[in-house]
Parts: sequence; structure tokens; C-alpha cells
Amino acid sequence: MSSIKEMMEEGNYKPAESSDDNKFFLKGVYKATFASVALMEDKGYGESIYGAFQINEVLSGNESKSQFPQFTEYYSISPENITNKKKGLAKLLDGLFSIGIDIALGSKEETVQALTETALGADVYINAFKKQKMRKEGEEWVKNEGEFKQSFNFLTEKAAMKKAKKNEEAVPF
Repeated sequence: MSSIKEMMEEGNYKPAESSDDNKFFLKGVYKATFASVALMEDKGYGESIYGAFQINEVLSGNESKSQFPQFTEYYSISPENITNKKKGLAKLLDGLFSIGIDIALGSKEETVQALTETALGADVYINAFKKQKMRKEGEEWVKNEGEFKQSFNFLTEKAAMKKAKKNEEAVPF
């Protein structure tokens, strides 16, 4: 029996080329459910906590083309980044706090358990946008020209409704 790799090669399979020109980025305000959380091992960037948010409703902006629309993020728990509100666990904790959920912190495992028991299934409000990718050159951060990534931040329900209304009154996405 052939391996999957051999069968793909025999069928002359060539992977699709990926570029930011053909990537689809969500832009707008969304209501999403905190659907998944896990402790991720260090793969060269430090340990992190993974969080996934399943889109329930588009409050304003574009619809996802995905069959399973969601936002995902890896929140750093390394000592130098854990309190960073852009890439550390602080971003997730602040997002959950914006909807009234306070997480009991402990060890890594206890924190993931608390997130699972306390926040999983909660609805959050997300502002999604396309963000320029960056790379570090020495001590400086520089833009990767033409390279973007999906990004998002959390909103309170009131701020989400206000922003959604403002977006709907503006030029369509």
C-alpha cells in the first residue's frame, strides 16, 4: 500500500501557491464564542496558551468564506511577554474581563483549567482587521513589505455595538 506522499506525487499534485494577494482577511465587528483553549509547548517562540473563537454573528463587516469561521491566537506565557497586551496572556485576560469574566490564575495547567471551566462557551466581541507582518532586525522591528496577517482585538458589548453602527454608516467594506 502506498503512502499518502507517494500517492500525491503519483497524481502530480502540486500545492497551491499562497500569497497575501489571494488570502481573505476579515474586517469588521463580530460576536464569537470562546470555543477552545490549550497549553502549547515551546516550539522556538516560548510556551503559549492557544485560544480559538468561533464566529456566531457578523455585527458589521465582511462574512467569512470559511466553513468554520474562527479567530485563533497564541498568547505568550513566557516571562518576557506574559504581560504584553498585544501578544501575551494579558490580551486574553483583558478580553475576557471586558465581558465580565475574571480568571483565577495559578500554574500554567491551573490557568488553562480555569479558562476551560470559567470562560469556555462565553461570547466575546471582536474587532477584526488586516495587520502588517513585522520582523526583528537587530534591535529594530521592520515591516515585511506586502505581507499581512489576520489580527483582532476584544471589545466590550457596548463598544462593539457602537463600532458596528459606525461601520454600517460608513462606506461598505
